Amino acid sequence: MLALAGLPAPTPTWLISVLLIPIGITGPLAMQPTIAVLLDSVPAHQSGLASGVFNSSRQIGGALSIAAFGALLSRQRPA
Repeated sequence: MLALAGLPAPTPTWLISVLLIPIGITGPLAMQPTIAVLLDSVPAHQSGLASGVFNSSRQIGGALSIAAFGALLSRQRPA
């Protein structure tokens, strides 16, 4: 994602979308190990709570990132 910060402002949206494909493919692959580490680090009687908090924060983070990305894409670019 750091490489995307170096793109010039007039970069076409289709190119940005193509550059985001690897993130979209590899992001879900990291989710299962992350959940396993989280659930291993809490007591067994709190695993349901930990799982719920993790999934809620993941959903909220995803919604906020989609909203922010959509706002950036909908800006009027100078001609």
